Amino acid sequence: MSFVRPASLKFPQIYGTFKANDKAGTSQVEYVIQDLPEANFEEALTLLTEVYLPDETLYRSRGLVGNVDATNEARECWRKKLGMKTSLGCFQSGSTELAGLYVLGVVSKGDVSYVVSVLICL
Repeated sequence: MSFVRPASLKFPQIYGTFKANDKAGTSQVEYVIQDLPEANFEEALTLLTEVYLPDETLYRSRGLVGNVDATNEARECWRKKLGMKTSLGCFQSGSTELAGLYVLGVVSKGDVSYVVSVLICL
């Protein structure tokens, strides 16, 4: 049986905040770590496909960069993990644009699944 996030848990939930330099490095801003909202799933899949995947070691070493079937399979795996609502997003406070992403999933005994944990910092 695949994991289903309990409906009793608030979603998205904020887990913490921190201050760091903005992308330009010109000023300190606050960032929020929270559950990745469903509205950001497609943005996350695009970042995973365009930013993470071309540099992923196994993908590159097997010559899969640009392989449509391999890319689609990876996207489907990530889509399932995002659907579990266990992944985290990092956002600049007050923004909906992803600054970072951590894809997490739950695998239960008997599940047929890939083990996926991906961290992207933009």
